[in-house]
Amino acid sequence: MIPTLLEAWNSGLNEKNEEELRELLVGLKDSSAVEPLMEVFRNSDDNPLRRKLMNVFWNSKLDFSEYLSDFVVFAIDGDFMDCLETLTVIENFEFNSPESAVLESQLLLKEFFGKEEAIEERKLQLLQDIALIVKDFEAGSDMDDFYEED
Repeated sequence: MIPTLLEAWNSGLNEKNEEELRELLVGLKDSSAVEPLMEVFRNSDDNPLRRKLMNVFWNSKLDFSEYLSDFVVFAIDGDFMDCLETLTVIENFEFNSPESAVLESQLLLKEFFGKEEAIEERKLQLLQDIALIVKDFEAGSDMDDFYEED
């Protein structure tokens, strides 16, 4: 049902209905809603819809930390505001991201910083902030627990 709702949202609703749908999505409590929301986010080429979804993710109580690398890609590919939204979402994760998402995000950021392309200074600063948060996720995870002895 979520993809259908998002399609309606994207096709254009009046202001009142759009706000009610946003509130409905933000208020979802069932963790099974995360995957269909992220599927639409991942597969959409429509940046306005992706921006609306970022607002939902930021205000939602659901756990999107598993999708850290998807957010990093959005920040890298997007403009300054997309990057700012991503930083805000990532900063508000209540759960640690899985090791695989952290490592993938680090690789994406390393690849981005390794390129020599012109980038807006404000966006560059936000991406550096995201990289620091991702590094903190690595430090706060259980990645080293495998090497500790009881």
